[in-house]
Amino acid sequence: MPGQESGNSITDVLYGEVNPAARTPFTWGATRESYGIDLLTKPNNGYDAPQDDFLDGVFIDYRGFDAKNITPIYEFGFGLSYTTFEYSNLTVVRRGSSQIPMSTANTKTESAPIFGNISPNSADYRFPVDFSRIGQYIYPYISNTDAKIASADPNYGRKASEFLPPRATDSSPQTVPDLKGHSGGEPGLWDVVWTVTANIQNTGERNGEEVPQLYISLGGPNTPNLVLRGFERLSIDVGQTAVFTADITRRDLVNWDTVQQRWVETKFVKTVFVGPSSRKLPLSVELI
Repeated sequence: MPGQESGNSITDVLYGEVNPAARTPFTWGATRESYGIDLLTKPNNGYDAPQDDFLDGVFIDYRGFDAKNITPIYEFGFGLSYTTFEYSNLTVVRRGSSQIPMSTANTKTESAPIFGNISPNSADYRFPVDFSRIGQYIYPYISNTDAKIASADPNYGRKASEFLPPRATDSSPQTVPDLKGHSGGEPGLWDVVWTVTANIQNTGERNGEEVPQLYISLGGPNTPNLVLRGFERLSIDVGQTAVFTADITRRDLVNWDTVQQRWVETKFVKTVFVGPSSRKLPLSVELI
């Protein structure tokens, strides 16, 4: 909520006392359907159970609009100003190798632990005699010795291999992935490998602030057209030019490989874009 000074703030903007640099942090679609997969509004998986498979993946908000070539009312990063700005002189300077220096772990985990004893007799798990239940409370008991009826699960009896990831039920020791390091992955992911600069000139008649944004195309067929990788808020007086600077780390250029369980850089050409919003990017250059 805007608070007690909202009236004064809005008046200052409308009458030009303040030249704002606000940007919308989401895309404004023309219809509910523009946003792709709809919200889950009612149970869809058996006995009042919700199930969402997140089929949209990483294609949410502007990434989804771009992938489906849907024109929004206002794009991600859009904003207004009482002055105008011109973007020019985009440069990229390499700071290091993009190859990720990964550690190798040759160790294995311990076997999955087993806690307590499990009885194959479902009658051992029935509600105790004369037990008083509280509505909506989840108890560690079942109401019927027929496990299928007690579960109320439409998927009861299916093999785990039909819907779980490979080896999800394998309790034997597993190889530790080669991602040792600090929280968030291998420390080398956060090394700067490129530095991007661009000139932003105030070409209007009012002092103002601009928010140049850095986007990167990872180039692959299954990746978003663009991903935001940096932005900066700059105060620029009339006729003056400011320099937008942003660093690109290895993490900015990689994709998660679900098979290898690690971050990898693909062979596709990476392209840098700079502009005032996700749909207005006058500057671009390939990373070679």
